[in-house]
Amino acid sequence: VRERAILWLGMRGETESLDALIQIYDKNPDKKIKGRIVISIGQNKSKKALNKLMDIAKNEKDAEIKERAITMLGMRKEEGMLDRLIQLYDTTADKKLKQRLIIGIGQSKDSKASDKLFEIAKNENFRNIYTST
Repeated sequence: VRERAILWLGMRGETESLDALIQIYDKNPDKKIKGRIVISIGQNKSKKALNKLMDIAKNEKDAEIKERAITMLGMRKEEGMLDRLIQLYDTTADKKLKQRLIIGIGQSKDSKASDKLFEIAKNENFRNIYTST
């Protein structure tokens, strides 16, 4: 029941709903609940939601929740989103996160996305992204 309420809060798109979701996220240690909140925050198209998703993608300790935030970021189409995804790609060392970021970057129709993907493909380290450690 709680998970459904969280999802519906996200769909409302209201500032108060977003504030409540962020507050629950910040105070709740439950991974499953946090994952649902990330999806709900991702449904909100505000700058505040974008900033929270970026914060989660950069600073969350749990890799699965980070991946979920990156997935939600990759679905956003607002101006500057591609630059943020590229910045995340350039600053992360985690292979799984890089894989998610490549998908997000690849969803953009911007020529900068093609340039970045070409750069990644030429990079020797790219081969290591899709191999096990």
